[in-house]
Amino acid sequence: MTTWDAFSLIWLDPNIDEIQLINDKFRSIAKDIKKLNTIQQCQAYLSQISANDRIIFIVSGQLGRQLVPEIHQLNQIISIYVFCMDKLANRQWTSRYRKVNL
Repeated sequence: MTTWDAFSLIWLDPNIDEIQLINDKFRSIAKDIKKLNTIQQCQAYLSQISANDRIIFIVSGQLGRQLVPEIHQLNQIISIYVFCMDKLANRQWTSRYRKVNL
């Protein structure tokens, strides 16, 4: 398994504490994982990161609709993944952003 030593992982989801996948899969490959529950927490965290940081960003579809338009242009964020059950509903708004994957 490849490590992402040069990357940090930010996961924004109101139900983050219930998603065991983070601890099981990503803990072994990302140098740092920041789990956040609210957009406000995420905005505060992103305002503190270095210009040299590289971020893989995972967000719920619900919060992604609100936050992605604000953060998509940040150079530190290299890729955004929308963690959702309804890809069809999220495909419409995500298609405008080249960094976003479903």
